Amino acid sequence: WRAGELAGDQAGNEPDGDLPAEADLIVPGSGAGGLTAALTAVHCGLSVLVLEHTPVIGGTSLIRARR
Repeated sequence: WRAGELAGDQAGNEPDGDLPAEADLIVPGSGAGGLTAALTAVHCGLSVLVLEHTPVIGGTSLIRARR
């Protein structure tokens, strides 16, 4: 994967901030599973980019209606 391949989402929004030029692994989502995968990959020596579409780390894991 190279950063030039990520030109924004389907709605035409540009990504926020600076993206690395390269990453060994892209993790879609910063929920419990995504962050666990990212941490495991970093522990194994990979460079990781976590992408999240919500405004907070934790993704939709944090946004649940209480019943």
